[in-house]
Amino acid sequence: MFKVARTAGWLGRPGTTLSERLAEHETRARAHPSSTHYTMPPQRAFGAEISGNARKNPHSTPSERTRIIAKHEAGASLAELASEFERSKSTIHDTIKRYLLYQTTFDLPRSGRPPRLLSRIKKYIERHALL
Repeated sequence: MFKVARTAGWLGRPGTTLSERLAEHETRARAHPSSTHYTMPPQRAFGAEISGNARKNPHSTPSERTRIIAKHEAGASLAELASEFERSKSTIHDTIKRYLLYQTTFDLPRSGRPPRLLSRIKKYIERHALL
């Protein structure tokens, strides 16, 4: 019914042995490593935190922001600061702009749902729970 065409793919040339076909496949794989092989990421240690959502560069600390501002005022360029602090140029620019607008290197308050209990109510509960 159907004719099976022999190609020079995985089957290799007709009449070759299995070891010759494997050697040919390994040679092709070395020639094009990204197309045929995938390197798995390192395995986590048992009990380690699963941090799939962890950022590569978390928020800058206020002291790091202060150093960025000081070096910028001393005349360092955005590209120099970006490479030194391992941040993007836009992050460095935003840090400088935020400092010029708000005169602080600390995190600004964020919008969102307020806490269920105010801090003074929490203190009241703690004080009366200890009695």
